[in-house]
Amino acid sequence: MFKVIRVLVYVALTAMFLFLFYHEATGEFPADVTAHIKYALSENSSYSLIYPFLAFSYLNAGPLGVGVFLTIIEMATIVVCERFLRKLLPDVRIEVVFVLAVVVNFVTAIYLPVIHPHFTKGLSVGNSWHNSTYLGMKLVSLIAVWAYLRYVDYLESKNKFVDWCVFCVCVVASVSIKPSFAVIFGPTLVVLCVVDLVRDKKTLKRSLTLAVPFVIALAILAYQYTALYVEDTSSGIGFGLARVWRHNHFFFPLGMLQSYAFPFLVFIFCWRKFKGDRNYRMALIMFFIALCIYLFVNETGSRTYHGNFGWSLKFGVYYLFVTSIVIFCRAYAAKFPAFMKNPTQESDLRPSFWPELFMLLVLGLHLLSGFGNILKMLLGHGYG
Repeated sequence: MFKVIRVLVYVALTAMFLFLFYHEATGEFPADVTAHIKYALSENSSYSLIYPFLAFSYLNAGPLGVGVFLTIIEMATIVVCERFLRKLLPDVRIEVVFVLAVVVNFVTAIYLPVIHPHFTKGLSVGNSWHNSTYLGMKLVSLIAVWAYLRYVDYLESKNKFVDWCVFCVCVVASVSIKPSFAVIFGPTLVVLCVVDLVRDKKTLKRSLTLAVPFVIALAILAYQYTALYVEDTSSGIGFGLARVWRHNHFFFPLGMLQSYAFPFLVFIFCWRKFKGDRNYRMALIMFFIALCIYLFVNETGSRTYHGNFGWSLKFGVYYLFVTSIVIFCRAYAAKFPAFMKNPTQESDLRPSFWPELFMLLVLGLHLLSGFGNILKMLLGHGYG
């Protein structure tokens, strides 16, 4: 029965995203997709790895081809996320993991219309369906993280060399699509590798092999920087405190609370127990680096308020939600017998209202806000 329901849900999601992306490609629904198609068909097509695929899709099947291409990317992200969560939560029933994979790919900041009448503008969200380069980057970045965790023995690995190759290819592909992931993942791995070296000097070889794709990534980043800020003299890089965020939200600390309420609660109640978990530490470090970039670095000139330095934070938030849900399940799932493959005696404990059910309520608000956001987009009212 579950297999049938799973297929039906995936079919429904495929139809929904195809409808959305098709109308974004035609220009009927506001999005960045039409601009990306324009770039893909111009001399700027080499800037992002996604552009040749967009051009091929558009030239062969028009907006429908672009819609199909972006739908494949989005559905692949959900499937990869589900498979990834199965490895991270081996004791949780696959039905629950499937629901969690859908949840994490729809959650956005908590919508408070009386205080701030926007779903994403002035907020920080990990799921954005209006930008083709982010969609592509998110997929390959998630695979890169998965391959990394296998390579460093956090998850079971059948072939280290294959894991390393997948890691390298995905890191290079990610930075070739959009540089945002590599900008935060690279420094995060530096921190983790230094910690590993302090504990065990034998990890030096592994650390050096992890650096290989980032050498290539630096060359790509140099090219992209030249295209953005050297050839285009109307823009540059500046520094300030939350310049873009303060422009779009009347009180940006509230915007942060709206955006990170569930991960914040998980951190408060679970950090002490799971502070040694490599995956959770990686997510927190990556998020912190991305948050600092968005808070203190901004563009100048014509792109001052475009918020392009926020793309790193989007993936940081996305993966923080992934790991926060994992940590929540590891901490409390045993108290919900229906969640577990093999309930233990601890499953007989009735969950207290605080903090388990409260955190589930907050996660539910993130999810409802996500549904409201995509419904708004499906009705043609755009993002923001």
